[in-house]
Amino acid sequence: MKKKSPKANFVERELPGLIARQRLAAGDLIPSENSLASLLGVSRSTVRQAISLLEGEGILRGEQGCGTFLVRMPKIPKLDVTPPKFIAYVCDGGIDNPFMASIARGVEEGMVGNGMQLCVRSTTKGVEHEAEIIRLFCKT
Repeated sequence: MKKKSPKANFVERELPGLIARQRLAAGDLIPSENSLASLLGVSRSTVRQAISLLEGEGILRGEQGCGTFLVRMPKIPKLDVTPPKFIAYVCDGGIDNPFMASIARGVEEGMVGNGMQLCVRSTTKGVEHEAEIIRLFCKT
């Protein structure tokens, strides 16, 4: 028996959520292997492997020359996600801007007693720098 690759495991986990977000019903055609590979950032062969696994579970059914169809909605596991304990605030133009500082103070006052922290970053280097700060916050 061929062992699943970590990427196939990833696609197998992500595909049910993708199906749910697209509001597909039993009998509907799922996106093509190429589309799924592009959406999920993996190779077409990885998508094919994950589809094969889901076909084995009776969730999908492939028809030669027609595509892959949804047989039944997969169970989507509930995520045990703890919400972040901070609010990220990126000050465009710098925290020394009185308007930006007043927003930060207002947010901070609104957070009193809720167990959250305010994380403030300042940027004056344009949208690319702002996007990088946001990416860093999202990793936290």
